[in-house]
Amino acid sequence: MAVTVDIREFDRLRERIRHLETVELDPLLEDLGRELAFQTKKRLLSDKRSPDGGPWAPRAQPAAHPVLERSRKLASSITHQLIASGVEVGSSVVYAAPQMFGSPRQGIKARPYLGIGSEDAEALEEVAARFLGEAL
Repeated sequence: MAVTVDIREFDRLRERIRHLETVELDPLLEDLGRELAFQTKKRLLSDKRSPDGGPWAPRAQPAAHPVLERSRKLASSITHQLIASGVEVGSSVVYAAPQMFGSPRQGIKARPYLGIGSEDAEALEEVAARFLGEAL
């Protein structure tokens, strides 16, 4: 009895893996940033939940028109940009940080909207898998 192993398939696999070393990752990071910005906007406009799925804290003082609903400025200001170590998603509006982290001095409770929840992670994995599939 003899067993024969054909290593040509391993050679082709090694070559495909070597090819990955030369793949430019900026397009992947751009796609990931775009997806995460989309998920963040959705969270602000319709989900109204933190990335982990938990509900936002109720407002300290009921308002006729809460700032996050009255103006879509925060949601529309969400952008992404490539940085040296990856991609960054955020907003530059003045009340972005108090909404995210809270501000006891201003009577604002934290309503986290930035981050990666399980749904976000699944969508990001799909983006990465599609990119790798095309790269190979």
